[in-house]
Amino acid sequence: MPGENSTKQNKKRPMGLKARAAKKQKTDEEVTSGGAQVVDDFGDSNTATIMLKDDGEAGNEIDELEGIFSGALEALDADDDPERAITLLRGTIHECDRILRVHDEQQSENDAEPLESRFYYVYGMALFSISELAELEDKI
Repeated sequence: MPGENSTKQNKKRPMGLKARAAKKQKTDEEVTSGGAQVVDDFGDSNTATIMLKDDGEAGNEIDELEGIFSGALEALDADDDPERAITLLRGTIHECDRILRVHDEQQSENDAEPLESRFYYVYGMALFSISELAELEDKI
């Protein structure tokens, strides 16, 4: 039947897993008009989306760390969603730990420059803030 063949040829073949993942990755990473990049790696409720400033330089990890921590402080001040603040504080602590481990490995291999004092400030304040939240939860 000639009509059947033409309709079969017009049907689109479904994308494979690799093509679908590539297409999704392109749509997940957006750049706003101000040059900030929106990163939403997971659709998970325990993962926060964070706006990072793009100053045109290759990503300075400590600046990004300060951005995550300032987002956590803003979430704490808003008082509407303490879970978001806790998630951001945990993310800050996780990133600080990762940076510290990488720095220790580099320092053992060769003479690496010491970390900036603001790194230790952000790390300490994140630990302090999350302990304050845990203390409040224990009281309740």
